[in-house]
Amino acid sequence: MKSIFSYIFNGPEDLKLNFFKRLFIGFKTILLIICLILTFTLVLAPVTIPIGLLLFRSLTYQGQFVGIKNILLGLLFFILFLFSIPIVTSVMGSALH
Repeated sequence: MKSIFSYIFNGPEDLKLNFFKRLFIGFKTILLIICLILTFTLVLAPVTIPIGLLLFRSLTYQGQFVGIKNILLGLLFFILFLFSIPIVTSVMGSALH
């Protein structure tokens, strides 16, 4: 039983994800959260349910579920990446002037 929970949380032992793969997993997770929220409005449910199912099925790597830990790390990387874009552009803009 412990190994099942470990697999669901950590994913496979031999899974090697680089930064960009984790960033893409985070992007897909954001889209999945948006689809989930829009589904509960019931107006867009016929559209968002199939898209959400496709996104959920795409959270695999080499045919294996990536694990909740990797999904949360990817989500954190994506959010930090989004917040870093305005900071980098403002620094670059002030350096040019």
